[in-house]
Amino acid sequence: MNPSDKTQFRAGLADGPSLLVYLFINGIFVFKYASRLTSLSWLVTLLYIAGAAAGFVLLAGSDRVRSPLAKLHRHYWMVSLGLALGLWIVMLQFDPEQIRVSRRTALEDWIRLLLEGRYPYLAEVSPSGFPFLFVLTMPFYFLGDVGLLQIVAFGVFAFLVSLRDPKDSPHRFCRLLLLVGSPIFLYEVVVRSDLFSNMVFLLFYWVMVERRRLKAAAAERFLWAALGGLLLSTRAVALLVDAVVLPHLFRAARLKGVLFALVMGIVFLATLAPFILWDADLFAQVGPFSIQGMYIPGWMAVLALIAALVCGLTGRSLNGLYRAAGLLLFAVVFAAFVRAAMQQGLSRSITGDGFDLGYFIFALPFLLISLDFSGRRGARAAAPSQGLSDSGE
Repeated sequence: MNPSDKTQFRAGLADGPSLLVYLFINGIFVFKYASRLTSLSWLVTLLYIAGAAAGFVLLAGSDRVRSPLAKLHRHYWMVSLGLALGLWIVMLQFDPEQIRVSRRTALEDWIRLLLEGRYPYLAEVSPSGFPFLFVLTMPFYFLGDVGLLQIVAFGVFAFLVSLRDPKDSPHRFCRLLLLVGSPIFLYEVVVRSDLFSNMVFLLFYWVMVERRRLKAAAAERFLWAALGGLLLSTRAVALLVDAVVLPHLFRAARLKGVLFALVMGIVFLATLAPFILWDADLFAQVGPFSIQGMYIPGWMAVLALIAALVCGLTGRSLNGLYRAAGLLLFAVVFAAFVRAAMQQGLSRSITGDGFDLGYFIFALPFLLISLDFSGRRGARAAAPSQGLSDSGE
């Protein structure tokens, strides 16, 4: 490794926590499913972790690997389209009716019951999302496959990557390769889940708000805040991301920030009102608060929200905040995982049905988009910020 590569490698160590989380959430996922195929699941997992770590080091620290990727910058969207088509083809190889994962069923049953005029939260598979999550899914439900939502989410993520990195940067392809090489992401695609897409749309929203917040008139800010309230009406963890990013964006305009948050809250409550008025007792018994509240106790949720606000008030750059949001989401899911392991046993929580490891993917889009890679700080002068700033770290 030449001196330049060594310098880049040391710079890449700044991404250590994000890389460790990436390896953990994919490694534990590999272990779960490898254990169903072989008694050497630990060996398979260690080989995966070693290979993924080596791949990251090569992508981030070796000019011999990065230079060919940089030369492909003119074909970024062609490559992205090819990857999207590949993911779609992979998804079609698996019959959703033969997959014993309930999230696709929960999405479809909620929409079907609503269209039939029946209370949607009475679906057999206990839907846990807030109402707007299912509204986002409806177009794909009518197209015949809710799994297309994940393919669209991949396209949105590719667009965010194009904003994150300059056109000739090899890091564009590095982020996409880390995503499509993630077993937990491929699992999301195959089972037609919605967890990854939920977080990608939330990330896309805040990137767009950051680009417009100083230019927008009051009416436009109101519309953005209303949209934020709709996205808050997907899952409770969205509130943690909001609490990390919003205080930073409106640090110099606190009153505008308070009004922005107030509109978000009102719109969020407005999305719940029809279902509360429909049947308040059923909403309390089988609605999203009761289902999502089973994963973490109230005191843990309060601590997580406080931590998110502290990150938002003390963060110095958006890039650092997205990293903080990803690590916080991981920490919350990990805490829920530990709680499940203490109650039901570690083995059942990993290899059985004691805990849904898929929730770890919440952190993935935020961590991948915030990766600094090697030499990123030094290259910043050639790449002005376009909504994913690195300044101040």
